[in-house]
Amino acid sequence: MKKHNLIKVLVISILVVVLLSWILPTASYQYGSLVEAERAQIGFYELFTYPTLTFSYFGYILLFALVTGGFYGILKKTGVYRKMLDKIVAKFKGKENIFLGITISLIAIITSVSGLNFAMFFLFPMIISLVLLMGYNKLVAATVTLGGVFVGYMGTTLGEQNVAYINSILGTTYQDELLTKVVILVIGIVLLVFNVLRYAKKVKVEKIVDEDGLIPTEDAMTTVNEVIEEKVVKAKTKEKNKKNAKSEKKDTKKKVEKKAKVKTKKIWPMVVVFDLLLVVMILSFLPWSSSFDITWFDDALTAISEFQVFGFPLFGKLLGGVLAFGNWAMNDLTIIIFIASVIIALIYRVKVSEYISSFIEGAKKMLLPGFLMMFIYAILIMVTYHPFQLVITKALLGLTEGFNVVTMGIVAILSSIFNIDTLYVAQSTIPYVTSVITDTTLYPLISVMFQSLYAFTMLFAPTSLLLLGTLAYLKVPYGEWLKHIWKFLLQMLIILFVIFTIILLV
Repeated sequence: MKKHNLIKVLVISILVVVLLSWILPTASYQYGSLVEAERAQIGFYELFTYPTLTFSYFGYILLFALVTGGFYGILKKTGVYRKMLDKIVAKFKGKENIFLGITISLIAIITSVSGLNFAMFFLFPMIISLVLLMGYNKLVAATVTLGGVFVGYMGTTLGEQNVAYINSILGTTYQDELLTKVVILVIGIVLLVFNVLRYAKKVKVEKIVDEDGLIPTEDAMTTVNEVIEEKVVKAKTKEKNKKNAKSEKKDTKKKVEKKAKVKTKKIWPMVVVFDLLLVVMILSFLPWSSSFDITWFDDALTAISEFQVFGFPLFGKLLGGVLAFGNWAMNDLTIIIFIASVIIALIYRVKVSEYISSFIEGAKKMLLPGFLMMFIYAILIMVTYHPFQLVITKALLGLTEGFNVVTMGIVAILSSIFNIDTLYVAQSTIPYVTSVITDTTLYPLISVMFQSLYAFTMLFAPTSLLLLGTLAYLKVPYGEWLKHIWKFLLQMLIILFVIFTIILLV
């Protein structure tokens, strides 16, 4: 069934890894040498134990998704959220293409500068709703959000958190090949905007979104003819229900009263909270002290924590184990999102019972995306306990003498597919790469290659948690996404390898 498409993709991906563990021997890089051993097959029992470990190690991914869904559930309950969306849509009436271009650019730049990647998923529901309200389909919404994040990741500049482990192993910094990263970022944005606008022009339809503008409906993929046909059916249904005019009047009256109440509520408090949350997200993930040697936030937190009231560090005790900006992780962001939902509920006087029910309702809509994103990490656990990947890496790097852009690029792509996250890509692959490629002048190029090709791979890999989570949220089949995105991927791949080759020759 279509609704189970992405679950099948995940299951097939896991089975492929299981099969490879039966075919390939294991290899690990230890104490400066590659240690090869016999096969370590994944058995039936491990298929049940590894998901349990996944939940234990990476449960925070699911929690982040659920809290994000709950946050939007509270926004919906206020009634002001849809009002805010409609105002934004109205401002860009007739200028929808400009909105798409600006949105893609902002997402990419924020990702590039701040180091936010998976955390950007928090903004996806709002951006997706706006794109759909403007009359575009789900594939446009997916490309704007996913494309923006991963283009920004390809051209990561200041956001060293994305590539910190790659740089630490190679001995490089965010400043190495910075101009190259900016070039990749700019070209990626231009190319993505071009592809999105060219496709969006073909599929522009009337507003198709659910009542609250929060979660898109299946109708968002319908064509113009289907929309017209649906309207005809609704008109006929109205004619048949004339006998129920009285009850309809009552319903209309209730809707009018509800709209009148919403009309009196101000949008600006929600906008302020939302904007502050975004600012906190960006500030908290920038590597202030490690990369920029700025210790303002560390010093401020220390001063507040050590400040004593009658000899007692009251604020330090109240804050507990909170970290300074620049040291945050996903757990910290999840807590802030939850606190923001409570603040919004208080501002708009949402009752406790309504808060709980609305939060749960919103979280339910993120249940499947959250589980998919979390359980993708089962593949990481499998390739960690059954490390066959370096066997493939050794064979690829052995095809050519010395450094070769193509073979190194394939190594980076395969490592990204298997290891899910740049942290584990760096730990599993790059130490061995440095033992084969000993010319340190090539390391800045290798760093750029692994950084950009990782992000490139995450736009199509069945092990990309952000990709599967977003497609699950939008209810877009994996195959349909590949048919849509392949042209951009091919264009971007060619451009990346041209850039790599130029750097190598210069």
